[in-house]
Amino acid sequence: TRQVIARERLGVLAKIGQGGQGVVYRAPNVKTKFATSMVYKEYKAAMRAGVDFTALAAMPALVEDSLSYAEAERLISSAAWPCALVEDGGASTGFVMPAIPDEFFIELTTVKGVSRTTAEFQHLLNHSSVLAARGLNITDVQRYSLLREVASALAFLHKHGVCVGDISPKNLLFSLTPHEAVYFIDCDAMRINAVSALPQMETPGWDSPSGEERATIYTDSYKLGLLALRLLAGDHDTKNPHHIPATATDLLRQIITDTLTNQPHQRPLPEAWTYVLGHAIEHAQHP
Repeated sequence: TRQVIARERLGVLAKIGQGGQGVVYRAPNVKTKFATSMVYKEYKAAMRAGVDFTALAAMPALVEDSLSYAEAERLISSAAWPCALVEDGGASTGFVMPAIPDEFFIELTTVKGVSRTTAEFQHLLNHSSVLAARGLNITDVQRYSLLREVASALAFLHKHGVCVGDISPKNLLFSLTPHEAVYFIDCDAMRINAVSALPQMETPGWDSPSGEERATIYTDSYKLGLLALRLLAGDHDTKNPHHIPATATDLLRQIITDTLTNQPHQRPLPEAWTYVLGHAIEHAQHP
């Protein structure tokens, strides 16, 4: 069964944001067993011709047809996942997805004062003095725990035929309370069963090594390595494993270095990271 909702059945649409591809509205009438509140992303008319809606339909189908209840719950709790396509007059216009849960917002202190904003990973890729000035307090154990959550989420997605592709600190959110958690946004850009609904783009500075096919388990693994290095070094741009802080365990230093320097098929995959990060957490808790 195709998961499709008519646009007029979404309820009174209240605009909550917009980007280069389209507009996001709150969709008050849409209910799902996995999320309390849903939003509707409507692609701009000029963009729709470039969207492969058949590929996009594989995303709600994964939730409804392939995953167990527990797996579907896990996916929806860690990603703004497309849950149904939306049609207007028989033509596909976009999709509904869960609203970002409250725990993935933070109070950020800037020169303008304190503001509530999405907890993008980019806020953490800074020197500790910058973090302190912005009201962000994070320990090494929390850094390792967030990275373990990313690795675990990637392993789960890969197991179900999904590659993220454009892993960047702008479309990955974090939470530190009540426990460390991560949340992927812009999921319509992911690749499912080797097909993409949208052209595969990459965030500048977060590109796959040149010549590699985009959005594979190998490029996802490479970007996990970049994220780990930059989170631990507190640096947005470094690609140099020598910038890993001295506090990191030998195993962690090794897996980051191997990930960034090995050939694609020789890169450690996310499952290997979950073990190494678990070890790093133990080590930091009981030095």
